Amino acid sequence: MKLIHIDLLLLVFFLKYFSFNSLAQQSHAPVRVAVITEEHFSEKDAFTQIFDSLEHISWKEYKNTDAQKLFTPEHSQSFDVLVFCASQSEITDSLKKDFLNLVEGGKPLLFLHSGICFYSEWPEFSRIAGSRYFIKDETIDAVAYKPSATQKEIEIPVRVVDKAHFIVQGVEDFVIHDKAYTGLWQSDKAHCLLEANCEGSPSKLLYTHQHEGTRIVTLLSGHTPEAMNDLNYRKVLNRSLFWLAGKENLFSSSPGIVLAYVTSWSRIMPDVDSVTHINYAFGHVNKTFNGVRIDNSDRLRAIVELKKQKPTLKVMLSMGGWGSGNFSEMAASSENRIAFAADCQQIVDTFALDGIDMDWEYPTSKAANISASPDDTKNFTLLMKEIRKAIGPDKLLTFASPAGAGYVDFKAVEPLVDFVNVMTYDMGNPPRHHAPLYRSEHVGWISAEEGVDKHIESGIPAHKLTLGMPFYGRAISEIGGYVTYEKILQLGDEYSRNWDDKAMVPYLANKEGKLVCTYENPRSIAIKCEYIKKRGLFGAMYWEYGGDDEKGSLRRAVYQGIRGTQEK
Repeated sequence: MKLIHIDLLLLVFFLKYFSFNSLAQQSHAPVRVAVITEEHFSEKDAFTQIFDSLEHISWKEYKNTDAQKLFTPEHSQSFDVLVFCASQSEITDSLKKDFLNLVEGGKPLLFLHSGICFYSEWPEFSRIAGSRYFIKDETIDAVAYKPSATQKEIEIPVRVVDKAHFIVQGVEDFVIHDKAYTGLWQSDKAHCLLEANCEGSPSKLLYTHQHEGTRIVTLLSGHTPEAMNDLNYRKVLNRSLFWLAGKENLFSSSPGIVLAYVTSWSRIMPDVDSVTHINYAFGHVNKTFNGVRIDNSDRLRAIVELKKQKPTLKVMLSMGGWGSGNFSEMAASSENRIAFAADCQQIVDTFALDGIDMDWEYPTSKAANISASPDDTKNFTLLMKEIRKAIGPDKLLTFASPAGAGYVDFKAVEPLVDFVNVMTYDMGNPPRHHAPLYRSEHVGWISAEEGVDKHIESGIPAHKLTLGMPFYGRAISEIGGYVTYEKILQLGDEYSRNWDDKAMVPYLANKEGKLVCTYENPRSIAIKCEYIKKRGLFGAMYWEYGGDDEKGSLRRAVYQGIRGTQEK
């Protein structure tokens, strides 16, 4: 019997271990890469070695004569990123249609040096690649170009242009020994990450851009084995594939983010050393359903000025909020969606913002006394596509989602967004907790943990989720209903302060022992931060900065819990 018992214990251990590791492998699944190469590839060994060495990447090679099947829907689901590393090939009208459908459907592309020449006779392909290699005299935008050429191997000094971008984070200026193209056309809409500091090489060596909202990277270095073996080259290639697959959050070496909603009606200026991101609340859909109206634009400008104190600070405009309407009407019209997205892009440029956060509460719901339609869910996806297309791939696009993970087609919008802010609060009123981490007898229909699980099940990976925390409480009417943390601290001895060991949150009880106020404190926040790190979430979010006490107890607890130390 003892032997049977031991065998059963081993079986249980094995099943638990296997289950855990299966989940871990699923959440950290490698980026699946399909690489199109030449039929006769002179640098085959070096190329194979570099792709085999890339971390968290699985790849499969396709010769250009056999690769065009990858454009079709039945094959495109087998990879996350398509890489072009081959020169000229012919293309039929049918294949052109398949390729455009692939890109417009959101499949990201990486063009490696000669990959920009793949369909050299098709101008649309060059616009998608962001560069054109000329095989004859041509004119583009009234500029005449002679045939392009390939320089022999030269020393190319490389300058990092945007050090904050994920792809080149941690990379310093370097020199690479490589071949180089001359006489290229390069799109002025591309966002340059690496540029050459010499004649005889394209000015943009590595850049990002987009086509119909789809992420695209072009890397013109890496012709020779020596260049391929350059550590900086390998790093940017690896990180380019992560970024293209939307997994930069998962593989980032940075700690989680700390995002604060900062309101237009508050006079408190945020301490930049306690946040990494600020969502300014709010912008709204205008009355004509085709643009943006901003609350207190002067305060938004003042918030953006904080970036001078902390250049890494990200500031976004949050659109909507409870009771903010006109979304349904705007999103229902293609013309209005395009106009609204264009206005978002103009505001991002005008105010030097880092992106847009959508806080439509909620598609298909009239709960906030706003208009709604059964088509809102579909139209929300179309709207997010237009905004992504308008603001480009290098600006942040996020949205706020209630704990229950409803109203939105999460799988459809996941490729479009950088992360999702889960509003794991307002999940109950006394005698129920409104922000419990786990389930207890004082928890109503959902807990924060269950909300995270629902979002993952709906199609948003853990590394794209922030966990929401409230800097306010929900109380009985005698206390005030919605009460800030500072006011809760000022309440007298008529209420006892208690702790729920199951839900991991504090609460106030009256003399009869009934829960009358539910809120957060530094202890519950610290536990939530540990949960965020354990689950591999992207970071913490809270509503809202002005609800904290004068000492900043809650915001300090969030920053300490996620980032480890207060920045100075």
